[in-house]
Amino acid sequence: MFHLNLKYLRHRRQLSQQLLAEELGIPRTTYSEYEKGNTEPNLRLLTRMSELFTISLDQLIREDVSLGVWKYLKTTT
Repeated sequence: MFHLNLKYLRHRRQLSQQLLAEELGIPRTTYSEYEKGNTEPNLRLLTRMSELFTISLDQLIREDVSLGVWKYLKTTT
């Protein structure tokens, strides 16, 4: 679920993988592996991602964020 949420949230913000990776301070290739579900970030980076997307860590990793209207998700960057 986490990797699908990452892709959904990134598209919702209209960001490229490169721009989001730069915002997170990681290589684009590493970020790409997260979206593919091939690897997972550490807790520090997960926390940073949840802050960037303004959702809880629990929502980011456990819920399908594409199913509902996310009143907590800011659409402006």
